[in-house]
Amino acid sequence: MSIKDVKELKIGAVHYTVDRRTPPITECDGSTVVGRVNYNDALLIIADHLCSEVETITILHESLHALFRHAGVLNHDEQLIETLANFLFDFIRDNPDFIKAIQK
Repeated sequence: MSIKDVKELKIGAVHYTVDRRTPPITECDGSTVVGRVNYNDALLIIADHLCSEVETITILHESLHALFRHAGVLNHDEQLIETLANFLFDFIRDNPDFIKAIQK
């Protein structure tokens, strides 16, 4: 399975659809990004041109935004989310036995 095969993620009690789109993806302030979360429609909107590693980190990044929101943390620092996404990616990739063990 590749990251391109991931179509849905359960975050909290909500099932989010991974919606890959042709850029630009525009934020409310008019800036463009490679990923965005739409809470109202339960979408993780991801640019469709990303390499596998960047797409994975972007999905983790947007998922962390959703996790924080579902945890009631409405104002979270973008730099914290970016750092967590990158380190979480490395942690998951570098510890496959741990990930398999917690899935059982």
